[in-house]
Amino acid sequence: MLSQSRYRLRRRDWTFRIAWIPALIWIGSWGQAWSQLQRITEEDFTPASQCGQCHQEIYSQWLQSMHSQSLQDPLYRTVVNKMIEETEGEQKAFCLSCHAPVASVAGKILNLPTPLNWDHFSKIAQEGVTCDFCHTISGDENLGQNISVGAYVYPRSGATSTKYGRHPDAATPAHQTKSSQFLTSAEFCAVCHSFKHPVQKAEIQSTYLDWLAGPYARQGTRCQDCHMPVYSGRTAAEGRPRDRIHAHVFAGGRTAVIRRAATVSVWAVKESRDGGTRLAVTASVTNSGAGHRIPTGIPGIRQMVLTIQALGPDGRTLGEETVTFGQLLLKDDDSYALPWEEFRFLEDNTILPQQSKQGQLDVDLPGQLRGEIKLRASLFMRLISEEMARRLNLPIPEPTLMTESETTVTVP
Repeated sequence: MLSQSRYRLRRRDWTFRIAWIPALIWIGSWGQAWSQLQRITEEDFTPASQCGQCHQEIYSQWLQSMHSQSLQDPLYRTVVNKMIEETEGEQKAFCLSCHAPVASVAGKILNLPTPLNWDHFSKIAQEGVTCDFCHTISGDENLGQNISVGAYVYPRSGATSTKYGRHPDAATPAHQTKSSQFLTSAEFCAVCHSFKHPVQKAEIQSTYLDWLAGPYARQGTRCQDCHMPVYSGRTAAEGRPRDRIHAHVFAGGRTAVIRRAATVSVWAVKESRDGGTRLAVTASVTNSGAGHRIPTGIPGIRQMVLTIQALGPDGRTLGEETVTFGQLLLKDDDSYALPWEEFRFLEDNTILPQQSKQGQLDVDLPGQLRGEIKLRASLFMRLISEEMARRLNLPIPEPTLMTESETTVTVP
């Protein structure tokens, strides 16, 4: 017999799967809906290497991006293997829908065996967020707000031979072309960068919603403006010169773009205490460059670490404090919950756009100390949080420096 908790998970997972039904009813009859569901197959998509024959530079950029590695990344596979093991395969669609979008829209994910064998994915599905997945989305067919993740505009009418881009005057004998405002919008990114918990339906991937509610949306700055920087050149070898081409690098948490996401400052106030001197050190972290909260993503994945240090005139550490920033899902007993497990509370210590949070360090100075004391605040990014690394039996990853600040205080 299933436990009550386990029964709830299976029941809600089934609700997650049949969330298509309202959309299908909205389309029309069951026959028409089923026909539309069956319209797309993996064979309808063009391999990225074929796109690269004409779009060499863009193809090379995509190859270096995490979009091309969305299904191949070893860390991602470790997380998915754990999820499938703990849910007995019932939550396959949760992570795979966006990391294997071609397999998702072709209806291949729910039929994958458990335990998962990564070789079961087709060659085109192994390409992850491949060229043809994005550039064959029309943007005209939103089937409703309650459908599975990664299915915002699928299944779509029409053939995949039409490739959507941003240039209205683009033309080639290789395929049909059409300009798309949806492709250039932040809503396009929301196809995968905004979704809910698979069991409790709480919003746990809020990157797009953060942008929508924040200052960047009001200013007209889109996701693409930061994550696909503009350059001049040609989109194809035989194409016309363009002043504005978006690089397909999709810069994110593993790239140098994190060094532009935040700024830190540090200062101190000297206080007299019991005949001695204490330094009350404050470090402030400002989300000065990201259009979404930092760190962003699914709770428990990314983690920022602020280290505050006070160094004496001889370089020795007088005091040190660490503050972590991120989101965690907690169970009833306050233990850490993985993103697919039922949770009681979302612990949130992230920083929204243009907002700041602070850390404190108090240092009691030795009475004989004289000279300059160096104060340093350093902000780092971890690919996965300490808590998730422990749950997955992985080594805690070394953090990457995002930014830092230093100042000095003189003790006469």
